[in-house]
Order: sequence, then C-alpha cells, then structure tokens
Amino acid sequence: MADNAARLTELLKFDPVKRPNPTKELLEEVLSELQKDRDAKAKEAARVQLTEAIKLREDMHKVKSEFEKQYRKFDDQLGKILNTLENSLRGRVVQEEPTGGDSTPPPTTA
Repeated sequence: MADNAARLTELLKFDPVKRPNPTKELLEEVLSELQKDRDAKAKEAARVQLTEAIKLREDMHKVKSEFEKQYRKFDDQLGKILNTLENSLRGRVVQEEPTGGDSTPPPTTA
C-alpha cells in the first residue's frame, strides 16, 4: 500500500497537517500587502476630499462672478439715477431713462 500522505507532502514541499510557522519573509510580505491596502484606502479618501474641494472652489467662483455681474448692474443703475439727480440740482433738465419701474407711457392729450 502506497503512502499517499507522504507523496502529498513531497509534492507540496510541506506537510499540510502541521501548522506552519510564519517566516520573516512571509511576515514582511503580509505587512507589505497590509500597507498597500492602507495606502489605497488613504489615497481614495484623499481623492474624494480633493474632488469635493475642487467642486466647492468652482461653485464659489461661479457664485462670486454672478454676484459681481449683478453688483455692476445695480451700480450702473444707481449711477444713472445719481447723474439725473445731480443734473436736476444744477438746473439741467435731463430726460429720464427708464429704470425698470413703471413702463406705462405718459398720457397724451389729443
């Protein structure tokens, strides 16, 4: 009768029944794999945070640009009104430009 257990041990180069003792090389390899896993998780977390930071910065720029555009529009309207008032105080009659208020034309006499 052949000893198949011995054949298996010879084939594997170790006895599968005995509990293996980790070697220094094996521990270093496992440690390296664990470190790679941790690095990959840290890299993904950093990627998520950087992506969010970039998106927020883009949103901030867009809102600021829209605000500044609206601010300039209001400032232009205020300047026109102030010019009209100052010219009136100097005695100059200036035809008013519509300011976006009531747009009905003045009544005409027939």
